[in-house]
Amino acid sequence: MRNNLAIPLLCSSAIYFFFVNFYLLVLLGPPLPVPPNMNWFWGLVPTAFGFVSLAGTVLVLKNIQNRSKKWYLGIPHTIVLIVITVIGPLVMISGGMYIMEFLYIPLVLLPITSVGFFGAYSASKRIAATVVMIIPALISIYAVFSCYAVVRAVLFPLRTSWAVISGLEIIYLLILMPVIGLCYIALALMPADDRNS
Repeated sequence: MRNNLAIPLLCSSAIYFFFVNFYLLVLLGPPLPVPPNMNWFWGLVPTAFGFVSLAGTVLVLKNIQNRSKKWYLGIPHTIVLIVITVIGPLVMISGGMYIMEFLYIPLVLLPITSVGFFGAYSASKRIAATVVMIIPALISIYAVFSCYAVVRAVLFPLRTSWAVISGLEIIYLLILMPVIGLCYIALALMPADDRNS
């Protein structure tokens, strides 16, 4: 059965590719104009991608609300996306320290809330639907560990190896977030369950 929510699900995946898209543009594309400072990047780019994801997620939840008894499991994911779209401009305006770290904390909640979102959307018992839920659940373990390291670094900056923190963040933003995004794309390409069509 054709998945009528494929486009909203593809929109929902946008936030997971914000960093890798920027990175690829820098490596492969034409030279990008250098912003006055990187606060502009960390403020505007995640907010733009987050807004697209938020719109897609709200459309999916609105569509399945009367069809899935577990639609409410997607609400925490919506809340985290709202926080991401709001915190970017606030951090940019404030120009505070540890800009990436303030944004990183809600970003690492995305795999955890994605598990709930997938559970809300998919009532299927198919193996593929189960795998789509398991992958972000496993990534959540890394996300929680890296979030702990980042929070500890912000609280105790003088005792922190910032090279290690940057490495943890890059692994998550450049590799693990796109993997979760691919789970959304896979879900969009799957035939819809009867109740979610």
